[in-house]
Amino acid sequence: QANYAAANAFLDALAHHRHTHHQPATSLAWGWWGQNSEMTQHLGDADLQRIDRLGILAFTAQEGMELFDVALGAKDPVLAPAKFDFEAMRAQLEPGHMPLMFRGLLRVARPSAHGGKDGASRLMEDLAAMSAEEREGTLLDLVLRDAAAVLGFAEGDELGPETVLFDIGYDSLTAVELRNRLSALTGLRIPPGFVFEYPTPQLIVEELCALMDGTSTAAA
Repeated sequence: QANYAAANAFLDALAHHRHTHHQPATSLAWGWWGQNSEMTQHLGDADLQRIDRLGILAFTAQEGMELFDVALGAKDPVLAPAKFDFEAMRAQLEPGHMPLMFRGLLRVARPSAHGGKDGASRLMEDLAAMSAEEREGTLLDLVLRDAAAVLGFAEGDELGPETVLFDIGYDSLTAVELRNRLSALTGLRIPPGFVFEYPTPQLIVEELCALMDGTSTAAA
């Protein structure tokens, strides 16, 4: 994937370069094609569910060719032909789960300068007022919920405190998604490799508590 991303970044830069010199070039960052291909045949149910949650819709070959014609007639050197479910995207944006690159597609009301605290601040205040046992139990419920949601499971389905997440389908992408969810949920600065270092819900909760208490030894 790194090689593929680097090659596409070069093509985008080349299109921009030619455009500035009044030479023809169009680079297209294609969205989700509905038909199966060598690039998508390896995707499992969890991958497809993650794409659905992000609000990325598949388009047909006919729609793709129509987008291609539109792109060729456009003046911009780099375009992203894609199809989105904006309601699904808003559902991801509100709890802070939407990838940064998609956030500019949606218009959301800005919070009032005199408004209340965000969800992460309220949660942290609630957790701070709990006993250690209550806090750990609350965090465990939240971690199990989000860990299940990342794989498209029903809440807590197939997961327990000692479940090794990589044994039930987690990979590098889903590990980062869970880390991002937990970071948005708590407002904590969570290291990128967090789920790899703490691969069970119980270990995650223990480290979240350590981060809250300032006793964590993890590198941020």
